[in-house]
Amino acid sequence: GWFFIVSTGWLLYLLMSRVLDLIAGGQEALKLRDRAIESSTNAIIITEYRWPDLPIIYVNAAFERITGYSRAEALGRDPRFLQASDLDQPEIDAVRVALKERRQCHVVLRSYHRDGTMYWNDMYIAPVRGENGQVTHCVAVLNDITETRRYQDELALRANYDTLTALPNRNLLSDRASTAI
Repeated sequence: GWFFIVSTGWLLYLLMSRVLDLIAGGQEALKLRDRAIESSTNAIIITEYRWPDLPIIYVNAAFERITGYSRAEALGRDPRFLQASDLDQPEIDAVRVALKERRQCHVVLRSYHRDGTMYWNDMYIAPVRGENGQVTHCVAVLNDITETRRYQDELALRANYDTLTALPNRNLLSDRASTAI
């Protein structure tokens, strides 16, 4: 009798110890994931898919740094507020279609800082599915590529215009001549 009680107690102890270790490991993994998202240099936005206008439910610190909007100002808002009144962008339609079709997409949009200055927003959007396979949330990763775009524009200008006189160079002349022929 007493052997059965002791062995059952010991097995129960081992089982509970294992369960508690698994719970602690899961909590550590979640804490690591949270720290990684907060440490990202890219802005991360999570929206609620089941509500109209996809209200923002989470932004990380990089979002605040890139956009100039605080977390409190962003939460509950439609992410389109970042485009201000500049809604005549074909890429916005690509986002709408991707969201409707519940698939990921990548676009470059003109977005606006809190102070109204424009920046180029390289954005990746992906649906987040629940255990039943239904889309419950969307995650967007934003990267300010304004400096890269400026550099590309400058390179294109230097390729076609003389840097000293700002007059068209041989490369542009050749291109226009071949287009005209």
